[in-house]
Amino acid sequence: MSGYSLSIILPARGNQESLNRFLEDLLKNQDDKNWELIVVDDYSQTPLSIEHYQQTRWKLFRTKNKIGAAAARNY
Repeated sequence: MSGYSLSIILPARGNQESLNRFLEDLLKNQDDKNWELIVVDDYSQTPLSIEHYQQTRWKLFRTKNKIGAAAARNY
């Protein structure tokens, strides 16, 4: 168990701009800090990044091949 009351699992592939918009909106609209974000980069040609945001509750995993959104949620 992570100790958080909520885990958000976000499968993503190849669109850093869209991911950044989502992350910016998430930062603007968060009230409760008892959650974590898990981004699963589903084998993007250019690897996605969340390092810019420096959030300790956010994690990024990269798959070794395309597995699809459903499988990425269970990665």
